[in-house]
Amino acid sequence: MTIRVNWNQGKVAADGLIRAHKVLESQPERCQFDDMKGDFTDYPDVIAAETAMKQKGYLKYKHCSHCWDKIIIDPIP
Repeated sequence: MTIRVNWNQGKVAADGLIRAHKVLESQPERCQFDDMKGDFTDYPDVIAAETAMKQKGYLKYKHCSHCWDKIIIDPIP
């Protein structure tokens, strides 16, 4: 499963957490997946995404509430 990490969310979200999205055949409309511009990266799986997050200094992140389950991962394994 491909994962898209929206790095920009860490700067603009009220909770300060970056968001991880599942890349699906058809994204839920409210996901705003197609509106992401520039500051995101796609990874082949959750492990690769979490490794990149840790390398950038993030200790936790949140699953998108529209295409995933809204769970906060804290700390990143």
